Amino acid sequence: MHAQESQNPVLVGCLISENAVEWAVMHSADTEGETFEGMSFEGEGVTMYTDTGREVIFPESLYLTYGEPASCSLHMIREFDSCGTMLREYQISPPVIAQVPGYGR
Repeated sequence: MHAQESQNPVLVGCLISENAVEWAVMHSADTEGETFEGMSFEGEGVTMYTDTGREVIFPESLYLTYGEPASCSLHMIREFDSCGTMLREYQISPPVIAQVPGYGR
């Protein structure tokens, strides 16, 4: 069974500083307790993967105004519960970039 979109966590902020990016993610009541383990940049967004197998896609329109997070090597997750209380902060593995731009055509 696939999770309904309203049950997924939401991206509430993205802070980029030099070679680091911090993703602020607010859980829904259904996702509290899940841990983000990885991410990949595909198409026009970022897909984040949790320890329960959930895939959450955030469109780039939510974060590109802050900079280019795909080029950062340090990615931190700051989690908030469904009421907005900060739960924890931790580092996840660097993203997998699924598409490579073409050169010199």
